[in-house]
Amino acid sequence: MRESVAFKRLEAIASAVDFGAGLQIALKDLELRGAGDVLGVKQSGRFSDVGYHMFLSMVEEEIMRVRGQYSEPVAKPVIILGVSAFIPETYVADSGERLALYNAVERAGGQDLTALEERTIDRYGTLPSEVEGIFALKRLELSLIPLGVSSVKESGHVLVLEFGAEEAATRFLRTHVDQVAHARTVRDSVVLPMKADQKPLTLLSSLLSGSETVH
Repeated sequence: MRESVAFKRLEAIASAVDFGAGLQIALKDLELRGAGDVLGVKQSGRFSDVGYHMFLSMVEEEIMRVRGQYSEPVAKPVIILGVSAFIPETYVADSGERLALYNAVERAGGQDLTALEERTIDRYGTLPSEVEGIFALKRLELSLIPLGVSSVKESGHVLVLEFGAEEAATRFLRTHVDQVAHARTVRDSVVLPMKADQKPLTLLSSLLSGSETVH
């Protein structure tokens, strides 16, 4: 039995030499240890309650704590926009590779994200609009963090950017007052009216391209 499991682990390592290899090996090892079918309905223990993203994050966090390398994660803004963002099976057929790509996008920084996008195109072909949405939302997130934005929400033809402080909202509005007509602050939020044919990501990308960071 042990030889069989060891052989399967070696097979997993040998086969996972490309995109998302580390995640694929970890998921396969979890299945061999009794976590069940990670991507299916058959689960063991508390794994199905936690979820694979949370489970792997918990394991990684604990490893970093033991090594004395742990630091509190940067707070990420909540983004609620009418943007289609997912990886279709018709683009990436293998479920493990889709999960690996989601994980890679989530962990990527600015330059890493661009490189990841290029590798994705090289491997799977031209990005469908849904996958473009994933990369666009991640870029937006990376742009919002240094500004102190806690959330962005689309409501009808209005965008609401919520900041952690009124000063940050006022600074943002002062910087961009000439770019958006009728923009205003409401306590620690900035309200941005959109034109009927205007897309939220296009407006935000234009605004944030020259934004100042929060000090």
